Amino acid sequence: MTNKLSPGTAVTCTYRMPPEDQPWTHPVYVGVVLATDDPTAWLIEGHDPQALAAKFGARRYAAGMVPVRYTFGVRWETASCLRVVLDVTAEGAEAAFAGSRVSVVA
Repeated sequence: MTNKLSPGTAVTCTYRMPPEDQPWTHPVYVGVVLATDDPTAWLIEGHDPQALAAKFGARRYAAGMVPVRYTFGVRWETASCLRVVLDVTAEGAEAAFAGSRVSVVA
């Protein structure tokens, strides 16, 4: 991961943004980058998170995938599609989850 996509960084994903001509369809989803070895990045019912991380972690990281925690759950996103949210810290991410306006690095 690059420095600006280190764990705790607030991000938004380009393909999860509402359409420009219909911004009312859903809020801007802001998530927080997780470490690839964070057990919450691997929570799948009925599976051991540590075993999944050991088996797939290096492969996903090599493929440019980054775990991101959203209000609707954890998703593995393509790093090139993530944009750092400028005015939200990890501590303030919950406010962004509530749908506040944010500034995004293009």
